[in-house]
Order: sequence, then structure tokens, then C-alpha cells
Amino acid sequence: MAANLDVGMRLHAKYSDGEFYPATVVQVSESKNRAKAPVKVNFTGYDEEKWCSLDNLKSKKLPKSEAAAAPKGKATAKAKAKAKPKAKAKVKVPEIDIALVKKGMKFQAKADDGKFYAAQVVELKKKKGDAKPVKVNWVGYTSASDVWVGVDEIRCKKLKDMTAEQNKPKARTMIFQLGTNNWQRPMTKNDKGGELEFAPGSGVLHEAHHNAYNAMKGVKSWSMYPSQNQGQPTEKNADYKVFELDHPIPICESASPNSSKRWHAMDDAEFGAYVARLETEVYEYMKDCEKKAGQKFTCCIAHHSFINPLVVSRVLKKRVAEGLPKIPL
Repeated sequence: MAANLDVGMRLHAKYSDGEFYPATVVQVSESKNRAKAPVKVNFTGYDEEKWCSLDNLKSKKLPKSEAAAAPKGKATAKAKAKAKPKAKAKVKVPEIDIALVKKGMKFQAKADDGKFYAAQVVELKKKKGDAKPVKVNWVGYTSASDVWVGVDEIRCKKLKDMTAEQNKPKARTMIFQLGTNNWQRPMTKNDKGGELEFAPGSGVLHEAHHNAYNAMKGVKSWSMYPSQNQGQPTEKNADYKVFELDHPIPICESASPNSSKRWHAMDDAEFGAYVARLETEVYEYMKDCEKKAGQKFTCCIAHHSFINPLVVSRVLKKRVAEGLPKIPL
């Protein structure tokens, strides 16, 4: 009902981009010619005026059935230049981080005809904020046809994946776990033909813990476990490592079908060498994990109360001596 609106009244009016912006009523017409758009408004802070229909206006003076809800979507840069929104639109994270683009990289770039062609980076602008910071050479053509392109004109799955990985929220809790027995994975060593290795209960439990923690929001787990028959994981984003042995996994039991190797059968030299190598590999793997994750571990879990707690406690003491914070074990 246009009669509910008075000249000088403040409200919100829909602009051509579909967004509602602050405006002031400057004229209300009762003419039949203006029946579809009877209200003329001026967008606050701008010279532009526009005739609007009632469903393109939002005001407490208008019935809810006539005051349209704001459509979803983001204001375009052009519209923002004409009408300032009440609240800033959420900044869109670019699919490709320009900082990851390096000279010599090859990917597809968008040409003037709107199509993508094979190209190689030949130069990068150091100044931040440039709309076209990447100079490319079209593969197979001379430098005479080189052009500058923006990140939105680059097509490269590798760069998108790298950017997405970089922008992932970091876990609040990062756990390192050292297991006593192997997980049930393919045996790729000693001519086992890829058959799944039998996993004792403690190995199954460790793997279950690992997977459960990684299914929790804000938690990331990394693990290491021993095996004579398994090699290192081949998955791209593997979050576990195998402590490779040239003998069965040492156990404490006097009799067990799981292993023929006994801790109490080792002499001091063999035992000392085993513990020292495990300590070194745990220390180095924790460093690698932190580098990959971009953050430090917040706690450790050592499965079983024998060698693993000894090894992890030594590693943590070494890390503290290097200036890293003390974390619980």
C-alpha cells in the first residue's frame, strides 16, 4: 500500500543486483501509469533515483505480504559502487592462491576468445592487488603473443588442490600415536603378494582409535606402528607410517601365535639399537607431520606400557630441550 509511505521516509529498496539497500522515499505516485512502480526512492549516499514496486521495498509500514524478503546472493562490484550495502558481503576465498603460482609452471589459461589453452608462466608481478599478475606464454607460440592473466583466468587442478589444502581449518587437537602391533593392511614385502596381514587386537584397537579421532571435528591423529611385512603407505595424504622391521614384532608373552620374537631374548646391544632407531624415527616423523599440518602436536598416545612410553617420553624431552612446549603423554 503506497498510501502507507510518506516522502522522506527511510526504508530499504531493491537495486538491479537483487540486493536491498538503504533508501529514502522522494515521491509517491497515485497515477495509473505508475501503478506497477508507484514509489520513487533515492539510494542513501548516492544521486541515483529509481521508481520501485511495493514488493521491491522493505519497511515496517508495509504489510509483510507486500514487503519482499531479500533474495540470496552477493552484490556485484558494479552495484556496490552505486549503492553501499548495510553490511559487507562475505569475502569470497579465491580458488587459486596467487602466492602458489611460480615461474615456469604450466597450466591452462583463458585467451581473448574465452577458451582455455596450454600456457606457461614467464613472469610474475610483485605488487599485490594487481588484477592480472601472471604473464604467460602460449605453448608453441612466440613471446609476441604473451599476455597477462588473473587468477580467475587460470585453470589448474593442482593449484586449486594446493589452495584448498592451505585454506583448511587447522585442528585444535593434534595427536601422535605410537602402536605396538601392526594394522591390517596389505603385505607388500617378503613375497607376501599383497595379502592382508593379520592384526592382533592391539593393532586393531590402535587403528580404530586413529580413525575415530580423525572423524572428530577439530582433531587430527597421526600414527606409527611396526611391521615386518608391510611397506610404507602409498596414499597421497597418508597420516600413518610403518616402523619397518627385518624380523617379527617383539612381544612379551612366553607363548603366542602372533610372533616368535621375544623382548627377553634380545641382548643389550640389540635391545638398545631397536629402541634408538625407534626413537629416531618417531622424532623425525613427528617433525614431518608438523611440517605437513602446519602446526605442533598437542598430545601423544603410547599404546602398551613397555617400550612405547619410554620412546615417546624421550622424544618429548628432546623436543622440550629444543624449545617446544611440554605436551601430555
